[in-house]
Amino acid sequence: MIEVEVKYKISCDEIEVLEKKLEKLGFKLVKSGVEKDTYFNSPFRDFRKSDEALRVRESDECYLTYKGKKIDKKTKTREELNVRIENAEVVKKILLKLGFYPVKEVIKFRKIYEKNNIFVCLDKVNGIGCFVEVEMDVENKENVGEATKKIESLIADLGIKGESITESYLEMLLKKFRSGL
Repeated sequence: MIEVEVKYKISCDEIEVLEKKLEKLGFKLVKSGVEKDTYFNSPFRDFRKSDEALRVRESDECYLTYKGKKIDKKTKTREELNVRIENAEVVKKILLKLGFYPVKEVIKFRKIYEKNNIFVCLDKVNGIGCFVEVEMDVENKENVGEATKKIESLIADLGIKGESITESYLEMLLKKFRSGL
């Protein structure tokens, strides 16, 4: 599966406004709550250099996720493989025993809205602020252009301005941590 995604930094005050706009556009709130993502790096290759990610997500359901290298420089489009797991702590222990090591935790409060397989995530991320992510999953690279157009149209309908961010929350947190802010 390929995830086509764009992300924008917003003020936390904008979240309520965006919720109302999404509801007017027919989007439904499908999930709300805290997500804790523990990112791991590999003993075999440095994911920072290979532009990959491996995480264990804990929320009302838990997942092990692999994210491949970004496909373009404008969006965060990349292959994403998810598997639901029963016990996040056991999976983390397995990864540690195999030589993978934790990099950082990303904790966020997330509201997810959906309409026609377009997902809008309104995030309050501990340590770095508020964001909106708009994403669609497509089967193959041939469908990326069409999905990108749908996402860009929704971004315009929501009145979101500025450049999209291609950095992950992990990258932003690590940059902030290194700079000592």
